[in-house]
Amino acid sequence: MCTIHLLPHGSTPGTSLGNPLEARRNGTVLVFLFCLLTSLDHGDLPTGFVGWRQCDRQVPGREMAERCSSSPPQLSVMLKQAKDIQILAKHWDDVDHGPIDILLVTAEECEFLSCLPFLEQLFKSYIHGIGFVYFGCMGGASSQEKLKVALMSCSKGSATPRGSLTVAQSAIRVLQPKAVVSVGICTSLVSEKVRMGDVVIPSKLISAEGLCTPISPCFGDLARDAPYGWVAPLKNQGELEVKVHCDGDILSQSLTEKCQYDDIFKHYPGAVASDTEGKGVYSAAYDANIEWVIVKGVARYFYQGQSATSEWMSFASTMAASVVAKMLNDPTVFQKWAHYNQGVEQASLAQGSSLLRSGHDLESAIGAQSMIQHTENQEGTHIEHGDVKENQERTNIEHGEVEGKHRAQEIDRQTALQTSQKKETDRILFTLAYHPQNLAIKNIILKNFTILCNDPEARHIFSLPPLISFKHDKN
Repeated sequence: MCTIHLLPHGSTPGTSLGNPLEARRNGTVLVFLFCLLTSLDHGDLPTGFVGWRQCDRQVPGREMAERCSSSPPQLSVMLKQAKDIQILAKHWDDVDHGPIDILLVTAEECEFLSCLPFLEQLFKSYIHGIGFVYFGCMGGASSQEKLKVALMSCSKGSATPRGSLTVAQSAIRVLQPKAVVSVGICTSLVSEKVRMGDVVIPSKLISAEGLCTPISPCFGDLARDAPYGWVAPLKNQGELEVKVHCDGDILSQSLTEKCQYDDIFKHYPGAVASDTEGKGVYSAAYDANIEWVIVKGVARYFYQGQSATSEWMSFASTMAASVVAKMLNDPTVFQKWAHYNQGVEQASLAQGSSLLRSGHDLESAIGAQSMIQHTENQEGTHIEHGDVKENQERTNIEHGEVEGKHRAQEIDRQTALQTSQKKETDRILFTLAYHPQNLAIKNIILKNFTILCNDPEARHIFSLPPLISFKHDKN
């Protein structure tokens, strides 16, 4: 038997009901129902009552109630306390400064401690402007090259000082990873589906500001495979069924007691969990054009209105870290993932390639052609890739790889002074200032044009590859 209280408009579950016989005076109606515990769902509740599940709290023996009131099962991995962490420290000058593969970002202390058992060859190093970074390896057999992983902690929240946004941005610029992972704990919004201890890998990240974006494509493929073959690190298997959920949204927002359960489901019907750091990690990864994903273990239910216990926080974050380790188990998957390159990324943004990547306004990219159109009789020495100019106004240097070295083509004075006569072409022309760093921009531009050429909606606009030239300053 479960009791449902239908409250007057504006009342809360904590409102005093008064004398039930005086229902007409105080507007309170008490309804007594006999119901199957498993059949009472959102669709069975009266309008305005969805979310306040009194029966979930009052029914003894239900698995959900047991998870709320009892301690989590014992883990098969040993978690150390913060005071017991003794890790070798290396000077940054003595560390290999090559780019890492994966950056793990945590906020709570329990999240950080839960990741340590899954890292091999662990050491730490202090980097100016970032702080201490813990380096290790993940995945692969002894015969394979393992993934280089960096673990960092940030403050709780996205936009807070040393929050996930600023920490991830600083770390990405220095460590140049292929991907960033937000790993830790979250709050379940759908208690009958996503239960304490379960792991959430959201299909989309949403926020109160209107953000709604799917996780990066490469990690999306890994997320769908994550439940298969993953075994929860429990000391006694079968003591608790732990699931991995990959088909819901995560709401990146700090939920307070003022948030009404009904309002959350009204505005975010697909949300199954909430966290506070996901939005910052996404923003940093998006700006750096690298892969990203959120992996969070459920440590509490939103309707409880109380903080998660330290035991469930450690348990849930360990489940999440274990799923991350499973996703990173095969290093060959990440071989073709591109590292973040600071110089190339900044230069590409300056040249406006972000406009092409965004794809929000393809027609504006065509309009940009007129602004960068290369005029005839232009002064200065040019270096062109792809096409060889037969007639040049100034001496041109052509890049060709000859045993790993660049060579310049010699031409006579008469040819150099002849008026340029170029064939008309519809190819978009990019003229860039010559600099060694800018040479790599060509690959970025060509890569983005390849994406646009293969897009069904854009291929008729970008039918030809661009023409890229580099200009030297006038001597």
